[in-house]
Amino acid sequence: MAVFWGREDATVREVADALKRRRRDLAYTTVLTLVTRLWTRGLLTRKPDGRGFRYRAARTRDEFLTDLSDELIEQLFKDFGEIALARLGERLEALDPQRRQLLDRAGRNK
Repeated sequence: MAVFWGREDATVREVADALKRRRRDLAYTTVLTLVTRLWTRGLLTRKPDGRGFRYRAARTRDEFLTDLSDELIEQLFKDFGEIALARLGERLEALDPQRRQLLDRAGRNK
């Protein structure tokens, strides 16, 4: 997803090339499978481009992380209930004031 968040859109070949420059040599078919799965899950949109497609992120990185953290928190509460809430409260109380202020601002910008 970092490749898509870093540019407007990309083909599978462009993603494969970007990943080769960043980390390692991945087979084109591996990248194709990954991009297809991301598209199937709604994380990417696509439009025809020649014989293939151009893909773009369906949501910004911040939107994605907000949704993901909401899902994780809901699951945490579902699995652990009041214990999770109490532990989360303890963790928040232990944060330094600057960090807590950043979290407050982030929560209000949602």
